[in-house]
Amino acid sequence: MLSSLPSSCRRSATTAALALAIAGCGRPGTIDHPTVSGRRVQATDVVAHAAPLRVRAYELIFSDASKADVQARRAALVVEFAGSDGYARGFVEWGRAGEPPSTYLADGWARQRESVASPLTVFELALHYVEVSGGQGPTAVRGRPTPLAVRVVVDEATGDATLTRER
Repeated sequence: MLSSLPSSCRRSATTAALALAIAGCGRPGTIDHPTVSGRRVQATDVVAHAAPLRVRAYELIFSDASKADVQARRAALVVEFAGSDGYARGFVEWGRAGEPPSTYLADGWARQRESVASPLTVFELALHYVEVSGGQGPTAVRGRPTPLAVRVVVDEATGDATLTRER
C-alpha cells in the first residue's frame, strides 16, 4: 500500500508512525505509587438555606501500607460545594508509622458523583510542603519541587477512602 504513494508521502507516514511508536514507549505517566486505603472518621455539613451552597468538613485516617513506606497518615479537608463541585483545602500529614509526620497544605477540587453502588467524592489535590521552624510558626516552602499531586476518593455510604499519589 505504501509503495503506491509518492516517496515524500511515504517518508511522512513513516515519520509519523515512528513518532507515535516512540511516544507510546515512554513510562505510563499517571500513577507510580501504591494506593493507600483509609476511612472517613468524621464529616459534617453546613447547608445554606436560600442557595445551593454547602460546606463539608472531612477527617480521614489512612492505614499503614507497610512499616517502611512513607505515605499519607491523616487528612483534614474542607470543601465549599456549589452544587456537586467545590473548592477543597486543608492539610495532609505524610510520613512513616511511629515517626513525626511532615505536613502539607492541600488545595484543589472536589466533585461528588453518584455511582451505581453509592455516592463518591473525588478530590484532586496539590500538596505543598510546610516547614515548621523554631518558634516562628509554619511557613510554606517556596522554591521546592513541584507539589505532590494526589487523588482521594471517599465512598460516602461506607466511609471507605483511598489516596493515590500521582506523578
